[in-house]
Amino acid sequence: LLAYTEAEKQYAGKLKVSEAKPLLHHNERTELELHLLQKLDEALAADSSNDIVIDWKKPLGPNDRGLFAEFFGRAHRGGFKGNLLMKTEGFPGESMAFVAPEWFGQIHDGILAPYTGSSMGGGVLKAYLSSIDASEAYRYAVAGNILCHAINSGRVVIAGSVGLRAFLLNSGAECAVLGAGDQLGGFGTDGLIVCFGETGVNIGAGNTGCPIIVPRSQVFKINRDDVRPVPVNAEMWTRVLSLRDDINELAGGEASEAALRAAMPTVNGEMKPEHFYLLEAKAELADVNEVNEQTVIMVDRMKLRGMPVSA
Repeated sequence: LLAYTEAEKQYAGKLKVSEAKPLLHHNERTELELHLLQKLDEALAADSSNDIVIDWKKPLGPNDRGLFAEFFGRAHRGGFKGNLLMKTEGFPGESMAFVAPEWFGQIHDGILAPYTGSSMGGGVLKAYLSSIDASEAYRYAVAGNILCHAINSGRVVIAGSVGLRAFLLNSGAECAVLGAGDQLGGFGTDGLIVCFGETGVNIGAGNTGCPIIVPRSQVFKINRDDVRPVPVNAEMWTRVLSLRDDINELAGGEASEAALRAAMPTVNGEMKPEHFYLLEAKAELADVNEVNEQTVIMVDRMKLRGMPVSA
């Protein structure tokens, strides 16, 4: 359905990227599409390992998701080996970190729409509000509900608070926020989630392996059926500090410390491991052999009762 014929020719050196047909199902290219293709041409002509930086100064619309999916494919087939960094701003900020590859990064000055960053396969997603002082950043919602659903790698840094159900089904990404709504980090299996400030309730529900770090004052909000609070170890603290530094650099000040002090007014001075709890999963992932054994027993019972059993 898409214009792969001419695109494939250009990858053999017969056409430039910008001479191929439009990426999407429309007759005229969008301004962003032309800009992307021009930058890709320049990068491939100079050195396929050069990074592409696009300072867009605008929000991305809902139709740009398909545009970026096609752009990722063309860049890969064209032999692009660098990184693409998008700088966007505005509202609502439909970020294209959706299904992003490991070489894609986006820094957004504005509020991210719900479901931003779903299924990230790597790369970096950062968001902040440049108009807000760093000491007040935790008071502002920078992302909607269900941020970065089912991501498996990459790094997410949000210099502000996020909505409900952030980072559900995380299986390998490192994520940091200044505040979060209910059900933070549910059903995670790997990676790391750090909230430097206040959270909603039911933290870590269904978690089987993704460590979550929250201020000690928030421990009464955890799902005690699935996670338990333990001290933050040295190795984990090093990762926390790295994420803290990323947030503070993005916000332009000590935003993480301000969020922690708001959640724990007794904190004075330097941020320390004893100000936080590491929430570790109580249960490991189910044993496959045990699950198979239980399935066989269930099927046998169904057969004895004359119930239909599909293959």
